[in-house]
Amino acid sequence: MDKEPKQRISLTLTKCPRCDKAISSDVQFCPSCGMVLDQKTAVGLEEERIEADRLMDLLMKDEEVKTLFFQKLQEFYNSSQPHIQSKQLPSPKRQETTAIFHVF
Repeated sequence: MDKEPKQRISLTLTKCPRCDKAISSDVQFCPSCGMVLDQKTAVGLEEERIEADRLMDLLMKDEEVKTLFFQKLQEFYNSSQPHIQSKQLPSPKRQETTAIFHVF
């Protein structure tokens, strides 16, 4: 019976610049901390974030959407913070859209 030669698998390791964990050099994200390691992936994610921001800005121009969004955000905040007394988030009519992201 012929034995086939075993193939050697070569793996190049590098360190994540954020968490210093040893990682494969061909991954797009650090499996430990999630940092984007591939420039093409980082650019793609940034383009998606810009588009999401644009869509959110359009949505927040609709008063009905804005009111519902703030109500849901209030419900989420209250349910995720049971040990803290209920905190009133800013009213959508008095605050800019970006203010909702600064309450946490």
